[in-house]
Amino acid sequence: ADGNRNPSDAGIRMGGVKYMLTYRDEETKTAQLVSPAGGAAVNKIGTCIIIACFDKSKNSDKGSNQNISDTVDQVNAMAEYLKGAGF
Repeated sequence: ADGNRNPSDAGIRMGGVKYMLTYRDEETKTAQLVSPAGGAAVNKIGTCIIIACFDKSKNSDKGSNQNISDTVDQVNAMAEYLKGAGF
């Protein structure tokens, strides 16, 4: 989460799903992960880790397919909110 380690070629597994790291934003500290069915965004702040997964075959509340961009936006918004609350 702190970016001090190279990701494995084997990826990581969360909830039985294999994800591969595709991008990590140094400013927000959010990592973007992909899987065959969708992906996830992960952000580590002071005392917690925020994880949001998406399934590209499902629709978002906006009516379009779920996607990494919206997932990252939601994770970053939650991270900012929790930071403001002291986490």
